[in-house]
Amino acid sequence: SKYQQYCFRMNTGPKHQPPPKFISVLREYEAYHERCTRGKNLTQVGIAGDVVDDGCKYLVWKSMDGMGNQLLSLVCAFVYSLLTNRVMLIATDSHIEHHICNPFPTSSWVLPDDFPEPKLRMQAKRVFQYLDETLATVTANASSSSRLMSASEVAWFHSFAPKHLQVYIVCCDQRRDHQFFCPTAQRLFAGVNWIFYHSHEYTLPAFYFIPEFRQKLNAWFPKHDVFMHVSRYLL
Repeated sequence: SKYQQYCFRMNTGPKHQPPPKFISVLREYEAYHERCTRGKNLTQVGIAGDVVDDGCKYLVWKSMDGMGNQLLSLVCAFVYSLLTNRVMLIATDSHIEHHICNPFPTSSWVLPDDFPEPKLRMQAKRVFQYLDETLATVTANASSSSRLMSASEVAWFHSFAPKHLQVYIVCCDQRRDHQFFCPTAQRLFAGVNWIFYHSHEYTLPAFYFIPEFRQKLNAWFPKHDVFMHVSRYLL
């Protein structure tokens, strides 16, 4: 049983058991995942890019490179989903179900077969290229004035925020700093309904760069053992 597997490990002492706060977060997420997937026409919702009545937002993970890179990226994408209150779904052509059991007890994490993931991802990619320049300007202005973006500035960005956005994080990216890990960027991306996460990187340490994420992670994992507990649950 996935709920007892940790009992069969050698390091099963109290200090290696999942933190209670993390368990609580998982139970809440499982209920959220079910509410946002079961009985929903995800293909229709995805194409429209709108938020359904119960406020569900989504992250679509796609496999990239070898299995080791895929598993690292998958765990990081799930952590990001927890941090940003998004439902994580798996692109159909990733075939992750051939290697890993569905982790959620009452709902699936695989997109429907008719979901136009490649088409929506390409649209989101073009949008990101435009947003990247806009975001660089916004963050530079905020940095030059040594201040956080005001609520009105964030609202202004959200007013034309895209419904779909691709996050592309790879080791050969030529940019010295990736805008995705800036606190300002995350405030702006909160207005996006569908994020397509495409990466082969272990991005979990970079989430600590974002104060809001760092506060949550420290509360959920006081011993900073995020990857161990999340991977044991997810994989």
